[in-house]
Amino acid sequence: VNFEITNGFPVGMFFRAAMLKRQAGGNLDTLLWLPTSGPVTITAAPVDAGGSTSGTMVSTFKVTLDGPQMDLFNEGDVLWYQLLMETTGSGAQAVKLRVTDTVRIRASANVVYTVNKP
Repeated sequence: VNFEITNGFPVGMFFRAAMLKRQAGGNLDTLLWLPTSGPVTITAAPVDAGGSTSGTMVSTFKVTLDGPQMDLFNEGDVLWYQLLMETTGSGAQAVKLRVTDTVRIRASANVVYTVNKP
């Protein structure tokens, strides 16, 4: 699974996702965390001298799933994701959050099946 996150916020973030399956009664069960190694750090957007964003920062990463993990991924009904903002930063510069700041998350998958020969 390939992820591309375009961060237009002047703060760093942590990204985590999970494949969920609906259970009886509407509850959701977590099948698989993505990435399986833990949260990924998303770099903050660049800022100008006034602390406002002056562009975006793109972070990309790939999650490789083995056979059993792929089975869990395929059973999922919902892809849930979470972005946690890192508000403490380095303290080097105060930044401004604006209503026009955005984050875009893109996910894609490439699947390769290997058939065992007898």
